[in-house]
Amino acid sequence: MTELSTEFEENVGGRGGHLMMTCQCGVTYYDATNEGGWTWEEGELEELDKQAETDDKMVGINHDGVHSIVIMGTPYVFGCPCEYAQKIELVAWELRDQFCRYYRARMKTIRKDLDSVQENLDKAQTAIDELNEARKVTPEMMNEPIDTGVRGDDK
Repeated sequence: MTELSTEFEENVGGRGGHLMMTCQCGVTYYDATNEGGWTWEEGELEELDKQAETDDKMVGINHDGVHSIVIMGTPYVFGCPCEYAQKIELVAWELRDQFCRYYRARMKTIRKDLDSVQENLDKAQTAIDELNEARKVTPEMMNEPIDTGVRGDDK
């Protein structure tokens, strides 16, 4: 079986594991150590262990959770004999140059968008400042009559 690189598992698969996860190939893995701070229902872990004794599609692992990568809703469990997670790593590695170009292009677009947003925020702040300046009330203004347009308001 091909091993996953530590870099892939730690950086792509995330830092934590799952209590239980079914790989795309149909094998269900669960943390059999009960050391991950999980909350198993009473007797649930024992029932899983019992099922795993006779069902090769149920596997208890002695790890801090089941580690995986989920792509478009499909989970691929690290260390599963189907080796799909390893295939994903291989594809990612083989396409690394293309991915790097893609990430650079996306970042360039995002920076342009952020610059545009900042420019609009600056314009909005200037408009707010101008409105606030125009709304300032001076003592002289307090003595001026206000024309509301209602007849008899000038008395």
